[in-house]
Amino acid sequence: TEEEANKFISMGASESRTFVTGNIKFDYLMPEGLVEKGKKFKKELALNRTIWVAGSTHSKEEKIILKAHERILETFPDLLLIIAPRRPERFQLVRNLIDKKGFSYVLRSQSIQIPKTTQVMLADTLGELPMYYSASSVSFVGGSLFKTGGHNLLEPASLNTPIITGPILYGVEEIAKKLQAKNALEIIHNAEELSKIVCHLLLDSDRHQKMTREAKKVVDENKGALQKLLKLIVPLLKS
Repeated sequence: TEEEANKFISMGASESRTFVTGNIKFDYLMPEGLVEKGKKFKKELALNRTIWVAGSTHSKEEKIILKAHERILETFPDLLLIIAPRRPERFQLVRNLIDKKGFSYVLRSQSIQIPKTTQVMLADTLGELPMYYSASSVSFVGGSLFKTGGHNLLEPASLNTPIITGPILYGVEEIAKKLQAKNALEIIHNAEELSKIVCHLLLDSDRHQKMTREAKKVVDENKGALQKLLKLIVPLLKS
């Protein structure tokens, strides 16, 4: 960013040799066939139900997410929550929490068709979060409600799902600011706010479409950092 460039210059870097290329995270390439996989998952395993995803969640966040889901079900009783903890060693802890809260649930590792009465699917496998985002109507990105600092906002931004996250975003602050500037990101602080925003986005198709459209635009407008970097680096390697 310009702010980071100015910090280097203030420490003595040459202004003529300091370049702002942008964030290479915007050059994220969607895995081939991902959207089709998402559609297939939703149709064949989720029976075309409406889905919302809580991805890359951390300790204490799942309690807030499940509390919000409890409230959301009062308005959308057929809604399916897919919850994907960030760390596999926490799968069992989250399963115990879901069970304790009294939700009907299945495990992704069971690879079964999800019954219509199921309220939560625990994503206890790795590498499928982008597919869940692709299949979802609303996405919450974790690591952002406590001290972790937020996770990848660009995956859901590239996959036509509105994005909700918490306020602690020091890992992805620059990206969050760009999305917020276009009203393409919702920030929540607790279960009540989360439930209200999810319900609002499921009810308001105009707001839903605007958020997804603007998020995709932010991604597209900021691509190209990798090529800029290569143009600067390659001549140095040749010399």
